[in-house]
Amino acid sequence: MYTDIKKDAQNSMEKKLERLRSKGISCEGIIEQEKTPLVDTFLAGPAGNCDLICMGDESHGGLLGTLLGSNLRDMIAKSPVPVIVVRS
Repeated sequence: MYTDIKKDAQNSMEKKLERLRSKGISCEGIIEQEKTPLVDTFLAGPAGNCDLICMGDESHGGLLGTLLGSNLRDMIAKSPVPVIVVRS
């Protein structure tokens, strides 16, 4: 079941990336599967040349500080470029 969910998420991300690329937007997708030091790794690598970061979040309502994941909160706090949060 976990494998199917992972496969669906990857397929969905790739379709979104293809649509953006077809419009001439250079983009890269990363799906976080487990707790990792994503923010520092991403900001040191792919984010070095980006103008905007768009991240999905599955939390619903409530206060941002208590419901956003730690990687998302860290990215908002540390990113040198704007971060857009999209509810998934």
